Amino acid sequence: MSSIREELRQLREECTAKCRVHGWMGTDPKIPNFCLLYSSVASFEAGSGVVILGMNPAGPPSCATRRENEIPFTERGYSAYLDSSWLDGGRDQSRGQHRLQRAVQGIAMVMAGADPCVAMEASRRADLEPEARIGPDAVALLRNTPSGNIVPYRASSLKDIPEPLRDHGPMVGKRVLCLVSPAPEYVITLATDAWKSVRKLSGSPSGVHEEAVNKQLNRTYRDVELTDGPLKGALLIGLPAVVRDKVRKDVTPRMLSVLAQRVRKHGLPRS
Repeated sequence: MSSIREELRQLREECTAKCRVHGWMGTDPKIPNFCLLYSSVASFEAGSGVVILGMNPAGPPSCATRRENEIPFTERGYSAYLDSSWLDGGRDQSRGQHRLQRAVQGIAMVMAGADPCVAMEASRRADLEPEARIGPDAVALLRNTPSGNIVPYRASSLKDIPEPLRDHGPMVGKRVLCLVSPAPEYVITLATDAWKSVRKLSGSPSGVHEEAVNKQLNRTYRDVELTDGPLKGALLIGLPAVVRDKVRKDVTPRMLSVLAQRVRKHGLPRS
C-alpha cells in the first residue's frame, strides 16, 4: 500500500509530465510551471484539523523553481505562507510579507483562537518577521496545516492556463485533499472558484450559511458542512477578497469577525 508521501510524489511527477506535454514551463525550459504543495508532506501525514486552499498559484513563469516543488518533501514544518518570498507588484517581498501571506497569517491567528481585531492588526503589519507578528500558536497551526491549490498549474489568471491543464487541475486537487490525514475539520478556501470546486467534489446539497461582509462590493462569507466523500463532516469555509487593495480594509476586518464567530460555533480545531 502506498504511503501518503509516495502518492504525493506520484502526483508531483504526473503534474511535471503534464506541463511538459502542454509546454507549460518556466523561464528555464527544464522547470515545469506548477506548484503542488504549499506545506510539508508531514502536514498531510498528521495535520492540524484545518486545510487551506487557493485556486491556483499566481505569478509569471519566472517564478517556477525546482525548490518550490522539492521543499515540501524535504523540510518538515515548511509553510509557503510563512517561509516563501512572493512577487507583489513585480517585486520580491521579504519572507512571509506578501499581502496574501499576511492575510492568511491573520486567518491562522483566528483559527488558533486569537481575537479578530488583534489578527487584523497583525495582518496589516509588514515591519516584523511572521513569527513575531502572529505568535507561536498561529505559526504552529500554519506549519501543521495541509495547504495548496485546487489547480496546481501557475498563471496570473486561471483562464490563462491551457484548457487541458485547467481540466486536469481539480482532479489533482481532489486527490491531494483525499490524502489529508486525519480528515480535516475545516477546509478554508481563498477564492470563490475554489469554494465551488471543493463543494462540487465533496457534496453538500443544502445548508449553506451566508453572511455579507460588504454588501456594496458583493463580498460574502460562506460555509457548509460537507456531506459525502473523505471530507464528510468537515466545514467548508469560503472567504471573500482577503487581499485586494481596493477592498481589503473594508472586507477583511468583518470577514475575520464572522470567521471567528462561525468557528467558535462549530468548535475551534483541536491542536
